[in-house]
Amino acid sequence: MVAPWKLGDALRGVAVVVLGGAGVLVLAVILDVVGLTSGAGASLLAGAMLEGLMLLAAWFFSVRRYRCSFETLGFRSAKGYNFWVISIIALVASLFVGGIYVVIVDGLGVAILEPPDLSDRFEKPQGLSRLALAFVVIVMAPIAEETFFRGFLLQGLTPWAGPIGAAIASSVLFSLSHGSIGMLIPVFLSGMILAGTFMKTKSLTPGIFAHSMQNSLAFTIAF
Repeated sequence: MVAPWKLGDALRGVAVVVLGGAGVLVLAVILDVVGLTSGAGASLLAGAMLEGLMLLAAWFFSVRRYRCSFETLGFRSAKGYNFWVISIIALVASLFVGGIYVVIVDGLGVAILEPPDLSDRFEKPQGLSRLALAFVVIVMAPIAEETFFRGFLLQGLTPWAGPIGAAIASSVLFSLSHGSIGMLIPVFLSGMILAGTFMKTKSLTPGIFAHSMQNSLAFTIAF
């Protein structure tokens, strides 16, 4: 099943997320300044809205525009593959490259290249705020980011850049979306692993599961 959207649609989707994301961050700052939300609340609201924006952009420039099914976007079973096996392989591979990166950076002593913890981005949440943050990080982010970067961008860039070029380009954008110098390399490598998983299975579900499990570990360690 070939995705009908192309380079132009992918670029429009990226533009919507970048411009809309800037607007969301400005809104979060304003709400924090006027006292309508706390620092943690503003960060949580911004995070949730950014993930929602990714889902909306992916849907609008693919399923809605071309009247195709969500299966074309990648919401289908990983036929011919053991879901759990390929998901665990992707998870372990991502954790492995991330761990190697941390060891190298620690050895070099370059603090700016060290990946930040979730606790550096969000104030320690309590009660319902903790549950809300867990939902955004563990459920919403994996679904939205895999849909946008793998299901939408990767497929949209492939006719123009080829499978490898599309995997690299979408993984670069994936790493940039995390907004941290210390995250650029490990997130890019994870993106390449997740891109390979999607290209192999033609399904988003193994990548979403692996992404969710990795975020779960990060959330547990940070909070």
